[in-house]
Amino acid sequence: MDYILIDLKLTAEENDFSAIPAKIIYKSRQEIVHEVVSQEGTILKETETNAAVNAFFKKILLNLTDGFGYRDGIFTLTPTIQGVFLGEDDRFDPERHTIVASLAAGDQLKQAASQIELRKTDARDLSPKIKEIRDLISNEVNSSIAPRSIVELYGDHLKFNPEASDQGVFLVNTATADRIKITEFREIYPKKITLVTPADLPVGTYDFEIHAAARKSQTVRIGKSSITISVN
Repeated sequence: MDYILIDLKLTAEENDFSAIPAKIIYKSRQEIVHEVVSQEGTILKETETNAAVNAFFKKILLNLTDGFGYRDGIFTLTPTIQGVFLGEDDRFDPERHTIVASLAAGDQLKQAASQIELRKTDARDLSPKIKEIRDLISNEVNSSIAPRSIVELYGDHLKFNPEASDQGVFLVNTATADRIKITEFREIYPKKITLVTPADLPVGTYDFEIHAAARKSQTVRIGKSSITISVN
């Protein structure tokens, strides 16, 4: 994992820095299931495996609604209550109190994290930055896009190599984390990309994500928009 050092302004020492990941690629549940069933020698089928995984997590969520937590070597899920109660006779008030799910890493998760190989990289941020999303057909800005529409992305360091398999523009579903790779482009420039959305783009909410390597660099940097758009 690549990391950079940034100035730690919380301490009095001028030479104190803290490390943060330079990029993190998130994999969806479906991607993990596909990797599992693609392993050599496995007898697992993708449909059945995906159904079992979905049923497993659905049961955890149903148990949580009944007040049950969950614990294994990966994580511990605990229902907790936040907010201040005014004396012993006070009762839960939705306007002052909140029920939340608290997650804590288990021993296996901590052990896996400790084995991540680190590579220090240049702190200069050349990752793609999306500042505006415009649907040219509907003229919607930072709001919604439509299937089979022409969309413009404005920002910095947007240019990527469309011939490179590890670079491109993706629509990431905010609910499932599934990625849809854009395959049709009109323009690809450092500050502007013009693309055509897929005709079969499903309804939902999405974030744009750009994977691009800076000029004369082999390091692929990932920029994810802070603007969530909808497909109706």
